[in-house]
Amino acid sequence: MTYFTLLFEDISILLYTFIFFLSSLFAFNSQKILNSGNIIYRPPWFVLCFLLLWIFYAFNDVGSDLPQYRFLFESSRGGEANYETGLVEMGYIYLNYFIHFFTHNPVHGVAIIRTIQLSIVFAAFYLLRKDINLGFAVTAYVALFYFASFNVLRSSLAGAICILNIALILKNKNLFCIPLIFLAYSIHRTSILFLVPIMSYYILYKSPFKSLGKVGTVAYLLVSIAVVAYGTLFIQNLLDKGFGIGRFDDYLEEEQTLGVMFLFVYVPLFFALYKSRTIESLRQSKLYDITFVFLVFECTIALLSYKVGILTRADIYFSMPLLIYIPAFLNFRGGINGVILHNRHQWCLLFYVYLFFRFIITLTGIFKVSMIDHFHFISF
Repeated sequence: MTYFTLLFEDISILLYTFIFFLSSLFAFNSQKILNSGNIIYRPPWFVLCFLLLWIFYAFNDVGSDLPQYRFLFESSRGGEANYETGLVEMGYIYLNYFIHFFTHNPVHGVAIIRTIQLSIVFAAFYLLRKDINLGFAVTAYVALFYFASFNVLRSSLAGAICILNIALILKNKNLFCIPLIFLAYSIHRTSILFLVPIMSYYILYKSPFKSLGKVGTVAYLLVSIAVVAYGTLFIQNLLDKGFGIGRFDDYLEEEQTLGVMFLFVYVPLFFALYKSRTIESLRQSKLYDITFVFLVFECTIALLSYKVGILTRADIYFSMPLLIYIPAFLNFRGGINGVILHNRHQWCLLFYVYLFFRFIITLTGIFKVSMIDHFHFISF
């Protein structure tokens, strides 16, 4: 079923589309470009954007996993809880346990957790407000992860922590890096994958390995290819031995094949990274190096997910190329050797259209995501 078919059959699709465009409008208005070329931050629009997304996120009653999260909240009063299919990470259990000091209502409890998750994402964007285009950052988040997080709450919360971690690293607050990785891991185990590109970045660019130059880069790419070749067998072996206790069987039964959508998603990102090499100050930055590592690893995970579908839920951990780098690239006001500067508006328009199509992909489930159901608010 296509997006345009749903558009005329379900009023919820109209609402989701309205949220996409209105939140995007508010986010773009949160920054203003002066005639001098300087960019000023306008807090009221940023807060208004947050409130819009918060109202429809914290107080919706959407998502096939939502009853499980409410059951988990109810069963976590004593600091212990489990799903019928296996143990839940202790960090998430104790978060629920802590919230019981404020409310015992599972509907309110889940709403608080959703509020925390969205607040973390906006805090990361706020930290980078002088470096990125907030409009594109928020639009990218809404297009890719906002609606999907109606259902996949734990991995979305862990992913939000990972996004904040990247923002802090870019601000040279490296002290928080490892603690935040372990915090995300305590919420959802799959976030341990976030550690691999982080370690790769420090090995490639902050260690003696850096002296190898392009040889080191090629070696890193070869290792990534090896992960693609053998990673599926390793993950499949873990699942065969009972890891997850059957929770991911539905994903394993829906093996996919590599198709044109993979090229649609990743080729534009690599192309933007390649074109931005013409900006010397950007190419020599920490942001560029981190993006290269994350993009290669995100692409690797995406390839693996064609065999093990559950890995599509790990995409948010490697989302910084879209959520941070492209908005920073489009926000760049310096010289670009006359290549992109004269076509900046066209680049912005193309990227916005790209994000709208990614929004359609997310909403209609062309890529494997948890079901996004008809919208309705919670009943207090």
